[in-house]
Amino acid sequence: MLFLQLQLKTDFHDYYDHWFDREGQIFERMSHSGMSRREMFGFLEQIGLKTPPHGTPEQIFNTLSEQDKEAEDLGQTHDINFFHVVVYLDETAHRGEGKILVPLTEAMQKYPNAFCSLYYQTLLLGSTSLRYLQIGDKIFWLRYTSDDWRSNYGNVNIKILSQEKDKFHSNIYLPLFAVDFIFGPDFTWAIDINIAPGVKGTGVENILPAKEAVAAIKRWYQK
Repeated sequence: MLFLQLQLKTDFHDYYDHWFDREGQIFERMSHSGMSRREMFGFLEQIGLKTPPHGTPEQIFNTLSEQDKEAEDLGQTHDINFFHVVVYLDETAHRGEGKILVPLTEAMQKYPNAFCSLYYQTLLLGSTSLRYLQIGDKIFWLRYTSDDWRSNYGNVNIKILSQEKDKFHSNIYLPLFAVDFIFGPDFTWAIDINIAPGVKGTGVENILPAKEAVAAIKRWYQK
């Protein structure tokens, strides 16, 4: 197999960037590239992952049970798990940006046409999520925890849970991506797919040397 030259086109810096070539095929890693938020939810469902109720605020309201709707109409919104929504003001943003958390009734009044997803609280104080990170044929599972309602925003703690056996993903045909999940006692939802995830600062850079990270991405192009 011929040696592949791969040059990087990006709008942010990561720890492995200096091992790319100065010429050759383009590997594009742009922070606002990829699917819009509504396209993203559809794609995640298409590959068999479960997602939280999503759509306009009214569409989400219509997914609630009749008892829930009556409580919402009466203003009895004591349970944040079911009566708040994440409103995506920027459908291409990642890293906790471009979205707000508001009560469902407020979203129906102020953001009737916005794309939203039903909010599920994952911790009593703050939030947590799981990230499936794929770099070429390298796979890691990470856990994010924060004191903010967004697990990757605020005072964030990241723990590497495992490194899986090397392989390419069977349903997602990308050289670099991350899928984020929220979870609780009775739910696990896929909520995001990022095709330009930042790796520096996660701890993965202490396990996967920069040169090998680029080599893993090149193997995706050569498979």
